[in-house]
Amino acid sequence: MSGSNPGRSFGVLLEPEVLVLLIGIISYFIDSHLSVIPFLYGYLGFVVGTTSTLITPYSLIMTGVIFSGICVILFLVQVKWWRCIIIGTTTALGSLVLFEMIWDLLFLVRTWPITSWFGFPLPVMNYIIAFISLIVPYFAGIKYWKRSYLVLSLWIATIAVFTAWYLAGYPQIGRSLVLNEPYFLNVSAKVLLSLAMMSPVISWGYARLLDLKIVTPFRIGLKNNKNN
Repeated sequence: MSGSNPGRSFGVLLEPEVLVLLIGIISYFIDSHLSVIPFLYGYLGFVVGTTSTLITPYSLIMTGVIFSGICVILFLVQVKWWRCIIIGTTTALGSLVLFEMIWDLLFLVRTWPITSWFGFPLPVMNYIIAFISLIVPYFAGIKYWKRSYLVLSLWIATIAVFTAWYLAGYPQIGRSLVLNEPYFLNVSAKVLLSLAMMSPVISWGYARLLDLKIVTPFRIGLKNNKNN
């Protein structure tokens, strides 16, 4: 009888369904131990109940773009459907939460010290731990990531926009639609961060499409391939 394969055993731990379960259990244990979960529920309820801004449609649109784009490209290379959904969901969630966390933290830095967030009590460490708990599941799809110049370029552009926004005084959009500097900076940061978050999976999927000859630089064809 052949011996066990340590590499294969480790590979199982990188499957999205396993990773997201492990991350969820660890996050729940940490959040419960630090009493972060009640704060998270309260904060999310406050945000959902009180905020609907001009940027909200872009958040919803980019969430849909990330989920559908990832599911489509992974499905085309015949990744199992539940893995497509897991990776699409965790990437969309991670992008949405990371943008809000960066936006909030930059705002906190400029207005420090702060004890409440538009009237909501804000223990900053609870906030950071809670948001990181929602971002970490993004790494469940790491098996389907690929480094590329596209990934690097999008992250550089995202950091550049946030930096320019902060150095410009971190202006914010108002209640009415005005196509001004704050509006374009906010939308640009949202779109670029969303594309950057999904780009490692898109790069991996595109490389697989080329390897499987489903896509070539000149034409698109169909070919049956063994499931992943």
